[in-house]
Amino acid sequence: MTNFLACIFTLLQICVMPSLAIIFPPKNLTVGLLDFKATAEWLPGKGNPPDSRYTLEFITAQEMSGRKWNRSPNCTNIKILKCELTFNMQAELHWNYFVRVKTTFKNMSSNWTTISKSFQPYGDTRLSSPDVKISTEQKSIKIDFSHWLELKPELKPLEYLLYLLENSPAGESTFLALISTSESPFIFHDVSSGKNYCVSVSASHQQVLKYNNFNTTKCIFVLDSTRSFRPMVWIVATLLIISAGILFSFGYFYHMRHKNKNPHIPKPLVVFPGYKWVLKLIPEEYQKVTVTPPKTVKNTDGYLFYEPTSFTNVTPPEQAQIRSNQCYKNTLTDDLEDSEDVENVISEEHEENIHPDSGYEPR
Repeated sequence: MTNFLACIFTLLQICVMPSLAIIFPPKNLTVGLLDFKATAEWLPGKGNPPDSRYTLEFITAQEMSGRKWNRSPNCTNIKILKCELTFNMQAELHWNYFVRVKTTFKNMSSNWTTISKSFQPYGDTRLSSPDVKISTEQKSIKIDFSHWLELKPELKPLEYLLYLLENSPAGESTFLALISTSESPFIFHDVSSGKNYCVSVSASHQQVLKYNNFNTTKCIFVLDSTRSFRPMVWIVATLLIISAGILFSFGYFYHMRHKNKNPHIPKPLVVFPGYKWVLKLIPEEYQKVTVTPPKTVKNTDGYLFYEPTSFTNVTPPEQAQIRSNQCYKNTLTDDLEDSEDVENVISEEHEENIHPDSGYEPR
């Protein structure tokens, strides 16, 4: 009976009189700074509900006495176990800050967990690794480097630390040089050829560093200029031959594929409607003609004259007339008559030219 009454009293105490003791505060609160941004992280209190939420506040060291703590919208009533604080103004980077965080669940909240030591965004931050590109040129190593913080005008020009190391085939590294510069690119001259080198580059925003910044390391092999020419020629020639073979094979298969897809099929004949004209052959017999060659005759006076060529038509005139009417053309006899008239005229002109006074002597 006594145990039963004790349980009832405990339940009434939990339900009717809520207490902060049932929600435990976060633990292991830490603040890390990278590129002038503060990230606070913590662990949940032991035994807290899984749906617990958290709220973070911050304040400067100068305002600790009696001033109200500041809240950030992205750090109020959150589920995750970290929150990021950004400082935009140049003066804010040089102030010292404290942060605290508490657990909330429904209408209950825990006690605050506060860091024991303040932090300064400018002095305590670490810089991320820069972007680095390296190349070789005639026994020298060229290094190009940059950082995204260079785009912020409120920051001073960054300094870069360049470490040059030589790697042996056994895997050992030998320190060769350390350079601090703000100008990119930087060139290490007169390095030995035929060896492997590594370059480590880190950015810095102040001369005295509390923490080591993140670096970027890249390695490169410096070729011997007297021995590297022949392998390069072989490599280039091999690549050209392989490329030519690939292009030739691709062109051949493409041509054959295109040829098979488009065979040469003759086109059908197209018949256009229209009138048909037929030429009929009219048989015609050749007309026989007897030709008498010209004769040379001397008259009683001893003068030489010519008789014209004579043509004789063997075909009877009646048959020739009928054939002429059928073919609607002149017969060969008509043409011969015209030619005889022309020859008679020529003969008369020739006889007029043969005159005793012309000085012509017969042979």
